[in-house]
Amino acid sequence: NSQQPDMSSITEESTTSSEQPRAADAVIPSSAQQQPSTAAAVTEVPVSYPYLSRLEEQHHYKEEMHFANERKVICTLDLLLDVFEFKTCHKPGCKNDCTVKHHLLGPSVMINWTCSSGHKGRFESSRDVNELKSNNLQTAASILLSGNNFAKIEKMAKFLGLSFISESTFYRLQRLYFVPDINEWWTWQQEQIFEQFCCKEVLVCGSCVWHTAKNLCYFLMELVSGYIIELEVRDKRHVGLTSANMEKAALQNALQRLRATLNVVEIVTDASTTGTNL
Repeated sequence: NSQQPDMSSITEESTTSSEQPRAADAVIPSSAQQQPSTAAAVTEVPVSYPYLSRLEEQHHYKEEMHFANERKVICTLDLLLDVFEFKTCHKPGCKNDCTVKHHLLGPSVMINWTCSSGHKGRFESSRDVNELKSNNLQTAASILLSGNNFAKIEKMAKFLGLSFISESTFYRLQRLYFVPDINEWWTWQQEQIFEQFCCKEVLVCGSCVWHTAKNLCYFLMELVSGYIIELEVRDKRHVGLTSANMEKAALQNALQRLRATLNVVEIVTDASTTGTNL
């Protein structure tokens, strides 16, 4: 028989504009440029792939989409607790003193109040999704999907005085939920694109991005459509702790997987000797 506190004295200023959700493809086309006639003769595939969007699936997750799109605010904890500081129990007819306690769960807070007669109630600043706080889940997902890293965002939260998720929670959510879904999406998109190139000769462009001297990511892009169709992440530990061997190993692995599915007839790389030494 928990009751919520009287919020009649609190007014909200609602925003007048709302943004519709947008679907972002995991692969991004390069800037449109006129390709040589020889390349166009090899593969004639449209530049845009509207079928790569899965917006039609949103109606299966209406509740989750509502939680994700709800507007969030930063609130000073003391001001929020003041709302729940009752001199007496809020239960009609009960005059006993009320005790208020709070518990922080990352960026979420849970406030409980009780009186000596056993009357009690609870307020939570986040909704629940499968016994997880949706704000905590979305915080971890936002860090990963925006291309940031946990250490920088945690430091920002520390300067702001913002209660934040722990590093172990971030990596646990990443391992259990985010990475499997991203891998599923990436595999699905590859299958959709590969269907357009089956039984055709394919030209690919290769390039790598060095994150540090210890790891890199190698990308293979289909020349005509401009879509990334394969990638490989390599770590220095995978190649006998020799950084110079990472690019070659990454290109070999990515190209081997691609040739198992598509008829790759030519690859264009940068001026390094990695490609020519294969």
